Amino acid sequence: MNSMNEQIWQTASGGLLYAVNQLKRRCGMTDSDCLPVSETAQVCLKEAADLVSGGKKPGSGKQALASIFSHLDGKPLSRSLSNPWAAIEGNWQAACPDADFGNCLDDNRYKEAVRSLCEQLGSALEKKDFATVDRICGNVLSFFPLMPGDRDDGDISLYDFGRLTAAVASCFAMVMDADGADCPKAEEESLLLFTCDFSGIQKFIYLISTKSALKMLRSRSFFLEMMMEHLIDELLELCGLARCNCLYAGGGHAYLLLPNIPEIVSAVAQFSGTVNSWLCRQLGVSLYLACGIQPCSPAALFGLAGEDAYSSIFQGLFRKMEHIKFTRYDANTLRMLNLPKNAAEDGRECRICGSIAKNGDLCSWCDIFARLGGLLTKPHLAFAVADHPIDISWLNIPLPGANGSRFICLLSESQAVSLAGQTGIIRWYSKNEVFSLENCREIWMGDHCPIVLLEELNGQTEGIKRMGVFRADVDNLGKAFVSGFHSPQKGKNYMSMSRTMAFSRSMSAFFKSYINQILAPFTGVLVVYSGGDDLFLLGGWNQLLEAAVALQKAFEQYTGGALTFSGGFGLYPPGYPVARAAEETAELEDFSKNLPGKNAITLFAADESLCFSWPVFAEKVWQEKYQLLEKFFGNDENGRGNAFLYQLLEFLRRADDRLNLARCAYLLARLKPGKKDGEAKINAYNAFSKQFYSWALQPEERRQLLAAIYLYVYLHRKENQDSGRN
Repeated sequence: MNSMNEQIWQTASGGLLYAVNQLKRRCGMTDSDCLPVSETAQVCLKEAADLVSGGKKPGSGKQALASIFSHLDGKPLSRSLSNPWAAIEGNWQAACPDADFGNCLDDNRYKEAVRSLCEQLGSALEKKDFATVDRICGNVLSFFPLMPGDRDDGDISLYDFGRLTAAVASCFAMVMDADGADCPKAEEESLLLFTCDFSGIQKFIYLISTKSALKMLRSRSFFLEMMMEHLIDELLELCGLARCNCLYAGGGHAYLLLPNIPEIVSAVAQFSGTVNSWLCRQLGVSLYLACGIQPCSPAALFGLAGEDAYSSIFQGLFRKMEHIKFTRYDANTLRMLNLPKNAAEDGRECRICGSIAKNGDLCSWCDIFARLGGLLTKPHLAFAVADHPIDISWLNIPLPGANGSRFICLLSESQAVSLAGQTGIIRWYSKNEVFSLENCREIWMGDHCPIVLLEELNGQTEGIKRMGVFRADVDNLGKAFVSGFHSPQKGKNYMSMSRTMAFSRSMSAFFKSYINQILAPFTGVLVVYSGGDDLFLLGGWNQLLEAAVALQKAFEQYTGGALTFSGGFGLYPPGYPVARAAEETAELEDFSKNLPGKNAITLFAADESLCFSWPVFAEKVWQEKYQLLEKFFGNDENGRGNAFLYQLLEFLRRADDRLNLARCAYLLARLKPGKKDGEAKINAYNAFSKQFYSWALQPEERRQLLAAIYLYVYLHRKENQDSGRN
């Protein structure tokens, strides 16, 4: 069980080629796999394909793929993608539903896509380069449906069908090899749904000092992403399986599909023990990888046994994970963790994490993260996982391995190409780009980073010199993941692993890839972390707020309004600890989720008066009321706008006392221009004061107006006025 054998290669690549052939048939082309497949692999692939498709024959039409988010909450399919070719080229807007369901695609462009796909696959199949086969198929097949125009299943892509077929067929082949029996029946518990989840991510990432804070944040975040990808590949290689058996990875957790045989159960136990032992030795109790498995039948996993059977798989797995997390360490591990420190290890405390710093003021790990943060800004980085440090590498980072020591080694693309095929290099990764290396897999990450230093970031703002912090989280994602495709219609069942996997992949595409395009215009905004359903951004505060609004609108467009996210937005002075700012902004995020319906943002403080639904904030606060203030006060040469607004703020805050509304009216009257100022200014004042006072009289409008005034005075505060935090 040390590597992928020929049978698994045939089932893994064969499942993807099953999907390729469906596309060929729609163009009148013949099947040509360029891959000899054994009789066992053929049987496994056929059985797996029937299960994944729900026993339905793949369609032959050329209707476009419907949005995977359409069926959430049991809704019928209504919207689809109009331009898959632009989506294939990476345009995020082309991956948004923008046409009525059932629209047909251009026949000639269809054929061009198939020819391009087949031309690229030839070399990768010949070299048995599964990573490249998977990438090529994913780039194209992700935007074409398995069942074109099907009202029930028109949202499942050929790629998700092919990848799941490959995963199930690989499991079936291993079960047959272990038992010496026929292909498992649909009702037999021949599969294991495996999940793993890092505990301690938040504290691990945010355990930083203010010095080089951005580099440290990004390096710790990247390290966790890379380690999770590495650990998934380590476990799959230990089990002898290909990457197609990873159903989802992101946000510090993952799901894998494994065969239910004793050897695999033992491999999972070995993997969990080895990894957590390494984590204890290297990082103490700061990180723990909880691992759990749940036996299941293919019928239950693919919705053929009903919604209850499908949901029970995840419910059983969740219960096991909760127990594992509460009992994470055995007696021997606890004794080891509580042993008194060796006197020889005494030294200065690390200024970041507090552990022993043997050289200087940083421990070995914090020193690694400090160096990694600077290297991540280099272009065209390659990452080799090797069983030894590589001399020419810029940085060699220890990693846990399922069998022996591992190091992740940072190299330039040219250095990596020169080392291709060298003994001891186990696998290759690249970040957000494709390299000409065999079996090199791209890791997509939200890493928009136009600025590296916190001091520069604080300078990328107008008005008050503050660092903006924005944290957000998708609303009700757990419910959507487990039961979001429940259908209220009798006889309809949209819940299956096919749809769940497509849903997860689409979420990852937005938060790990498309986010970089959406944020490209915002040069003062930095992605610290974006993955799964979680988002953490820093930036010049005014740009960051605009970026947050842009992301919310993009997410609404991408999901067709089926999903929302809630966030918190905070302002912090230069030098304020980023870890503390992150913690406080997380509290604002939680406060937003208390709003009925969620889909909200809380500004500055956990106060009901500063919590708005996104539509209200974008349209009523930011566009309507802020723009009115900007239009009237923006060209104030005497700078009296802020002074008047500060006084108005005090009266509006205490507007429950009607006397303060009268004072507000009096103050507005003092702004009235005289006849010598001209008719245009008088008309502008009349329009402004009338609208302003009208809003002041209505509690909800007044609440929105207060928030708009805060934003205006922050944006127009002069540097010599910027003292104190608020």
